[in-house]
Amino acid sequence: MNPGSWYYKQTLSSAQANQLDINSTYCLDKRDGYTDTLQSQVTVDGGLTFATGCELVILDPTVVTLGAGNLSIASTLIGSGAPLLTGYVSVAITSTSQTLTSAQAQNSIFKLTGTLTNNTTVLFPAIAGYSCIVDNGTTADGYSLTISTASATNGGVQLPSTVINNINSTNEKAVEVYCDGTNLNQVVFTMSNQTVNLVNASAGGSSLIYAVTGLTSTAVPTLTLNVTASTNDLLEISFNGVLLGDGSHQATMSVYVNSTQQTATILNNSSVVSYATTSNVVYYKATSSGVYTITVQLVSNNSGGVANLYAPASLTVKTIRP
Repeated sequence: MNPGSWYYKQTLSSAQANQLDINSTYCLDKRDGYTDTLQSQVTVDGGLTFATGCELVILDPTVVTLGAGNLSIASTLIGSGAPLLTGYVSVAITSTSQTLTSAQAQNSIFKLTGTLTNNTTVLFPAIAGYSCIVDNGTTADGYSLTISTASATNGGVQLPSTVINNINSTNEKAVEVYCDGTNLNQVVFTMSNQTVNLVNASAGGSSLIYAVTGLTSTAVPTLTLNVTASTNDLLEISFNGVLLGDGSHQATMSVYVNSTQQTATILNNSSVVSYATTSNVVYYKATSSGVYTITVQLVSNNSGGVANLYAPASLTVKTIRP
């Protein structure tokens, strides 16, 4: 407000006085305890520092855009919606009760590493709207790994420890969680589970469900499921049943999706009902949205052979949505 060209006790011109009024009107009030509003666009070439106890409040529907560079926050960032947290960090587990540092907690993707020596809990910030993905890369050695908050009332979220191998796995090892201000809660993706189950018809032994003769694979009418799936859904198909040949010829049980064979069970040429259950699990990735017909089909490996399926038998299809 005082250009270097002014001198002591100078009499201001009318234009200078008007400019001084304008500058006073549009300057920010920096006095302690006062509130002012900045409406213009401000460019900061150096650093912008907020002292301890200060707050930066951004009201809706303001949009904050970051260009090239990083936003570094050395304190807790609190938001009523989703906090502005980003980044990846690998955290080594060194204690059975470990709290994330403030620098670690600023990230949104975590990989936990190390070998567990006991049941272990890792504490995250209890901030409403906080969300992140946590990947369990530890060696469990039979112990559990739980993520939680210091104020939790729900026991936290226990992480799975089975590493996924493409689609040939029943468990994921990474979970997505969000905080309601008190607890971490796991985000559960849409899943469905359908089962058709045939139990023993008589006490103490198995009963014949279906028998076929010859080389033509025939669907077992009682073991068919229609499943609605979306593109890229993973269908986990499980079959259990007692499979028997006729003593001379082998019997084969196969899983079909929309009339296309996916796999076959171990061949069996026994003629004695031993009640030994044959199990099989296959995975099918849906290529489009729609209804998929899952069937179990029975066949003999000889034109004159007989293949038999005995109870107990079941067909289960679990739909997993990535």
